[in-house]
Amino acid sequence: MADSAWRSLNQVMVFGAAVFVLLMFVVSTLGTPLVMWLYRRRVVALMSARDDAERDDADAEALPGRHRATPAPLAAGQLAAEAANRQKRLRNVLITACAVYSLVAGLMMTFSPDVVLDAKAAALPERTPLQWGLTVLFDALLVGALCMPIVLIGTAHPRFSRLYWRRFVPLFLAAAAVRWSVHTDDSDGATLGMAFLALSLGGCFVALFWLAVARRHARQVAPLLNVLMGTMYAGMAMVLWVLLVVGRCADEATLGFTVLAALVPALGTAWFAWRLVRWLSQRYERKAVSDAQLQTGSWLLMLTVFVALAVLGFERQASGPWLPLLLGANVVALAVYAAGLRRVPPWPQPRALLLLRVFAHDERGERLLDETAFRWRFIGPIHMIGGPDMAQQTLDPHELLAFIRGRAREQFVTTREQLAERLDTLDEHPDPDRRYRVNELFCFANVWQAGVQALLARSDVVLLDLRGFTRQRDGTAYEIGLLAREGALTRTVCLVDEGTDLAAVQALITAQGHTGLDEARVLTAGSALDAKALFGALAAAASA
Repeated sequence: MADSAWRSLNQVMVFGAAVFVLLMFVVSTLGTPLVMWLYRRRVVALMSARDDAERDDADAEALPGRHRATPAPLAAGQLAAEAANRQKRLRNVLITACAVYSLVAGLMMTFSPDVVLDAKAAALPERTPLQWGLTVLFDALLVGALCMPIVLIGTAHPRFSRLYWRRFVPLFLAAAAVRWSVHTDDSDGATLGMAFLALSLGGCFVALFWLAVARRHARQVAPLLNVLMGTMYAGMAMVLWVLLVVGRCADEATLGFTVLAALVPALGTAWFAWRLVRWLSQRYERKAVSDAQLQTGSWLLMLTVFVALAVLGFERQASGPWLPLLLGANVVALAVYAAGLRRVPPWPQPRALLLLRVFAHDERGERLLDETAFRWRFIGPIHMIGGPDMAQQTLDPHELLAFIRGRAREQFVTTREQLAERLDTLDEHPDPDRRYRVNELFCFANVWQAGVQALLARSDVVLLDLRGFTRQRDGTAYEIGLLAREGALTRTVCLVDEGTDLAAVQALITAQGHTGLDEARVLTAGSALDAKALFGALAAAASA
């Protein structure tokens, strides 16, 4: 009787875990775009606001007095080499941690008490040491394939979506097929059907996750939504437990008490979910974790649940305490990751990059930021004025929390006094993963010009995206004139295309007493952005 009850509970746990994973992916897929749309809509509304007590013009006396220190000269190509070196070392740290996790998880999948006891109960033939070794190897390869997105997310790879389908999905499906073929027994006539079902579920897994986190701004939101969903699911499970267990002993007189008792864990887990999200946001704001670490942690949690479902089954004759051992693989991997990061020192001479662009409503700005940040964040922070084109792209956890709480306005600079305070706390230090952050200033309509001028004074190099610029772009026209007036063209890299009105650009520069755009480094962008050439030009400008 006890064994039957335990098997029934085991089935319920496995089914509940499967529902949990499915619901989490559904929420990530459907909830993230909705949150992003609502956030962008709110940002657009606030950007058009203004404080009537503030002046519209930006003068030097009204700006904070701190300016950038003169950077030490660097050898040609040193910045580019240092960025590539640190990027490679971070990638190696992630690969090592994933390899350790895969090996430990593979051992747990092969030698877990569930699997070993079931094999003995079914009187399966004893395996040779070679067969056991191959089983561990293929189990570890399956988990390793599932770890590939951790490396891509951990380094904020700009081509995540392309590599996801070209490398991760084929490798995962191949590893899953090999794993099932190794575990196939002739005595089990349903193995082929189970393998087909497993591959189908795996295909749904990769498709749903891609829909949820294919773009970087979605990966910023999905982890927090997953935390909310996971804790709310735990509350639902507790409510069901109270209704099923306590309700069986309740009569009509105590039915109301039973319902109230079921609401207690629901309200408690809802409170805990909110506190957990706030804690994660505060950890990010205090630089205890980076954005990439939150994203990789979310994937690792999902991976652990997926591996658990791959081992657990509905027809177990016995069950052992293997799941805590699998969770131990997370602890070992995190320890290896932390030890590896200590061997990757941050770049000690950071160079700040100011990104100015034509506000557009296509994906060019997002791709530009992704490609630039992928390399530049290893050698310095990126400053920019917030706009509706990249509001979603740079959404940080604490900004998302402020939006959910109805306090998005608090993220905006409304006066020059607030601008001075915000600039004093500008984040110019590396995160625990040795990458610097993207600092975005959201300003009211009458403060943004002062914000641009202040950020320019604190930046070592400027990236001016003039693709699609015309005479009607008053905001970008002001920025061009500002660069010429402040003598910053020599440390500016301009990105132009066939849609750029070069005559208008030249007129704006010559109006400030300069010869023209030839003082800056000009790159022409075709149908595809040459990210390496752009980064090389930026590194050269910052080294001069």
